[in-house]
Amino acid sequence: MQNFIYHAEENDARYYGVTNYGSKHLEYAGKSLALLAEVNSRQVQANLVADYATTIYAGGNGQGNPESLVRWVKQADGTYKHDFTNFDRYLEMVAKAIGKPRTLRLNCWVGMQGNEKDPKRSVSVYDPATGQLSRLLQPPPGTPENYAFWKPVFEGVLERIKTRGWLDETTIGDNSWYGQAAPAVVDMAYKLWPEGEWSCTGHTASDGTLIGTQAGVAMKVRNANGVYSVPDPKR
Repeated sequence: MQNFIYHAEENDARYYGVTNYGSKHLEYAGKSLALLAEVNSRQVQANLVADYATTIYAGGNGQGNPESLVRWVKQADGTYKHDFTNFDRYLEMVAKAIGKPRTLRLNCWVGMQGNEKDPKRSVSVYDPATGQLSRLLQPPPGTPENYAFWKPVFEGVLERIKTRGWLDETTIGDNSWYGQAAPAVVDMAYKLWPEGEWSCTGHTASDGTLIGTQAGVAMKVRNANGVYSVPDPKR
């Protein structure tokens, strides 16, 4: 039996008062993942946006992961390059703590459909001139601007995962309050990674396939869990 416990590594940093994605934070996160692996839960969240799993329901504190694992680095001409340092260190921590994850969820879009009250779609921006971190809101999914925004990041992330031999255990994450990923999001994911599959979490589980707005755009759901849904024995 495989479990899909959701480990929120930002709480390790918050509880112990250590720097996000610093050596002590990753040490504590690795210990948590190792404990979860003892009950065969090897699901790992790779949050490529900030506040991916923020909750304001059921007494939640409204605080999620404060940073994205990949940083956008602002250039003098106003363009951005990308820093994968924290992403690389995160994968190395996972490898040492539990070995190959199952599944490694790439979380990029959240709250795009259903009745999410406060969609979180920002990434971390590092300004070399000031040394400060800020946030940048990604363009709307389904637009050429959103594709251009994510293309170099997806290429860098997937190449790193492929090098580790983990691509077969990697999925795209979707957390929806109700329903499933919006068709415009599916369009974007399909364009960025046509072979990709999804892990979906929400009150209602997906029916097994996510459909985009364009003809022929369909992506498989590998893992789905819901609250109100009758389990499908095929999944």
